[in-house]
Amino acid sequence: MQTATVLVRCNGEVELRDYEAARNFMASLNPVPEIATELLPPGPWPKQEAIAESPERTAAKQFLDHSRLSFLLGLGQVEMRVVGVRTLGNRRYEGVVVRTSTGKSIALLDCPLLKNALYAFDAEVPDWMEVAKLTKHEIYASRPAAFIRIFRHQGNWQGRVIDFLRG
Repeated sequence: MQTATVLVRCNGEVELRDYEAARNFMASLNPVPEIATELLPPGPWPKQEAIAESPERTAAKQFLDHSRLSFLLGLGQVEMRVVGVRTLGNRRYEGVVVRTSTGKSIALLDCPLLKNALYAFDAEVPDWMEVAKLTKHEIYASRPAAFIRIFRHQGNWQGRVIDFLRG
């Protein structure tokens, strides 16, 4: 049996110290919208932008880091959870829609597999969920740069995301 700590403070803030507890707790609060397609599917990049797949990079992709999703679930102002379907390679992006300090709606999508980045979408664009079904290259090629932002999981990436949400 797995145990976890879930703290609810007087001011309504919730601190979740375990990914599965976070998932179960948030699911009990709001129904989770399931998107019946893969979010941010893999796809080809132009040759000049391609990242070579080394055996080390391929092996690293097999490890999961659930703290990424716990971080997203712990953000304040969560309006909605978004979960894409799991693929054969066990790769699935999921995330939250949150409000920035300026009131703008932002979708944050992340994948627990290592060597994947967090992507922030402008959720005020009406078709952002449809666009999130495209490959990353297709999105970059068809949308303005301000529509999507990437946060690589290096250094203080959580701090960079929080700074971004603060505006």
